[in-house]
Amino acid sequence: MGLWAAKRFPTADVIHYIIAIPISDASFNPARSTATAIVNGGWALEQLWMFWFAPIVGALVGARSAGSLAFVGLRTQIDKVVHSLNAARIKARMGWEV
Repeated sequence: MGLWAAKRFPTADVIHYIIAIPISDASFNPARSTATAIVNGGWALEQLWMFWFAPIVGALVGARSAGSLAFVGLRTQIDKVVHSLNAARIKARMGWEV
């Protein structure tokens, strides 16, 4: 991720602090959000499930995507090795220098 990640994550934090907190009193802290929702009740408590559900689903989707991408990279490496082995076998059969 490198430099792009180093710029992206702090930018998201700054946007959160500048926009979300003053408008809706949003928080990064799950315990604070959960406690506030329980104390306030009503609509805050009704929306609390999304605060817990969305990050868990996002983590699962991200883990699945990362696993798929890693598999694609591994498969590419395996294909390269198989191709080079097949090329060496063909050259050996033809009597070419391997």
